[in-house]
Amino acid sequence: MTGGVDMLFNYQIGIKIEHDVENKKQSDQDEFGTYMEKLEEQEEALRPNFQKDLVDPEKVRAEADYHGWKEVETRQPSMISFIRDGDRFNLYFTTGTVGTCIKHPTKGDTQLFRRNCRLEEVKALLENVRMRTSKGYYTKAQFDKMRKAVGKYSKRKRAREGDDDMKEERSSAKRAREGDDDMKEERSSAKR
Repeated sequence: MTGGVDMLFNYQIGIKIEHDVENKKQSDQDEFGTYMEKLEEQEEALRPNFQKDLVDPEKVRAEADYHGWKEVETRQPSMISFIRDGDRFNLYFTTGTVGTCIKHPTKGDTQLFRRNCRLEEVKALLENVRMRTSKGYYTKAQFDKMRKAVGKYSKRKRAREGDDDMKEERSSAKRAREGDDDMKEERSSAKR
């Protein structure tokens, strides 16, 4: 009879262990889910709200008109451009980037892009286009880091790294050239 009791005891222990393992898995999943939710909340708090931060083009147009800027027609729907006294002011309002082209008294024509500008900064730049904002100048390391982030998906970089489509185009062009060489050899041997 002790064998039956031992079997029953082992069976109950096995069920308890399985039950504990399942509870542990569920607990781990709950903890992981809670952790992921907290992480997403933190990311959301750090991530800029682009809808809120967008620069309203109509407000910029009114401010530009107030400061004597004349709007210039552009083909880019996400950009508005103004000109005043030979200086140019371009605003990419979906990204908040301001590009200025000015005639510098000693350096000549210069161009500067300021990224992530808010409406207050845009208004200040329309008032004084030469204003220093510390947003347009970058150290080489900062610029390289930004360029790498932007350039990950550029066509040129993909071509340099060997995009499959580019490889196919190069190989088909090479085959065509080699085929032309074969045709030339056949023609020259036929003439002889």
